[in-house]
Amino acid sequence: SAFTRVELTNEEELIDCMTKEETLRSPTGPQRMLTFALHWPNIIDVLAILPSYMSWIMEDFSGGAIPDVQHDLMGKVTRLMRVVRALRLGRRFEAVIIVVNTMKRSLRALWALSLNLTLGVLVWGAMLYYLEQGVYDPDTGAFRRPEDGNLPTPFASIPHSFWFAMVTATTVGYGDVVPVTNGGRVVAGLNMVYSLCVLALPIGVIGSNFDMVWKDFDREKRDEQEVRDNAEWMVRDACFALDPLSYSRVLTVEVLHSPMPGDNNDIFLGQASADLDLDANSFDKVDRELTLPLQENRSKGNRTISGNITISYSWRPSRAASADTVLRGHLTINVLCASELGRIDWKTSWQPDARVRLTFHPRCPGDSSDGVIVPQVEMTHVVWDDRAPTWNCSFYADVAWTKDGINKRRDKERILQCRSAMSLAGPLAPVSATSEVPATATGVERHGSSGDVACDGSSTRKIGFGASIRSRDAGRLGVDVGGALHRLPGGPRGLRG
Repeated sequence: SAFTRVELTNEEELIDCMTKEETLRSPTGPQRMLTFALHWPNIIDVLAILPSYMSWIMEDFSGGAIPDVQHDLMGKVTRLMRVVRALRLGRRFEAVIIVVNTMKRSLRALWALSLNLTLGVLVWGAMLYYLEQGVYDPDTGAFRRPEDGNLPTPFASIPHSFWFAMVTATTVGYGDVVPVTNGGRVVAGLNMVYSLCVLALPIGVIGSNFDMVWKDFDREKRDEQEVRDNAEWMVRDACFALDPLSYSRVLTVEVLHSPMPGDNNDIFLGQASADLDLDANSFDKVDRELTLPLQENRSKGNRTISGNITISYSWRPSRAASADTVLRGHLTINVLCASELGRIDWKTSWQPDARVRLTFHPRCPGDSSDGVIVPQVEMTHVVWDDRAPTWNCSFYADVAWTKDGINKRRDKERILQCRSAMSLAGPLAPVSATSEVPATATGVERHGSSGDVACDGSSTRKIGFGASIRSRDAGRLGVDVGGALHRLPGGPRGLRG
């Protein structure tokens, strides 16, 4: 069944299965069941509930009469094993994940450390036993040390001596057991020096691995966040390319710490985006109040972001002034307040001096804008020393989007896509611009230096990206940049990419 497929619940194992260049072998049902049973979280669950079942089984076999001592022992074991389930939570904490990965990378160093430490404990423990055992007392049957006031020796056996060797080797030094003979003190000193040498080298390796794992973990988090951001921007760019009117509905809110006048002194405290309910096919009035969580943007500020911001907006649509008008109306945006903004470490009060920057696009490209949308940017006043500032600032805009402006922006998006396709295609090989080959009927031909291009001999459209285009033949397409003709692979269809 699905719950026995452990690889589907582990992200790393799933990625390995999807990306490895090896033949995948599907395990049989019994193999999957065995793997599931031996999975360490399931073993922890079994250990947590096993004492309860053991106590019930013992009650059945003993006829309900279990000695009090045994009953108390089973009760303690049952309560103790429940704590083991806390180990399952470790995989959800970053600190535990980093330590576990460090230990996995340091297995060879840990093996060397364990081996040398065990050998040292065996050697030094045995030597201390023979040097510190004292004189045998036949009356009491114990060894006594005359140097210690004829008290019984704590080094009663070699395993007893292991305790002192282990405590000394790990630099703990409880002081409950100490050597009193000169030979025992010399051996204890050698144990200390040996343990320092043995522990220093593997611990250095473990520390280096910890640093690498920490950096790798941070890099993976940054890469994952970058992938999520890129995916979000790809979706948004696709929406903008298909429907440039989407620009009119996007509102970007940035919270800034502004201790001094000037944009160069602003420190990024977080941003939020909102989709305004501006429907081109409806004349209903819209009044909304939004509380948006602030999000980080590593390109603007490398800091932890916290807090929320509350805004409201009112949309009053109006009738189209002409058949070319798509969206028209009056927009009012109110910046109300924020809460739990990030602290400023270098200020005595730790309170930010916050203001808000709004960016939105109430108007479409004009006749002379060449498809470029000019955003409207508004700034609030600064609220000093407050993590929960209140602005209550209002900003107004007359929204006007026309079909002609939307078409210009759509053409601009196509040009941007063409540039992206050309950059992905790699550097273009220059060819001679002097040898002219007549363009075919399905080609593209240059018209002057203004960037006007005729497609299929039917119409002329300005592409305006600083380069003119001509065809060499029906199968090749050239781009004339600065007097040199470059070949574009794929012919005229490559331009549409």
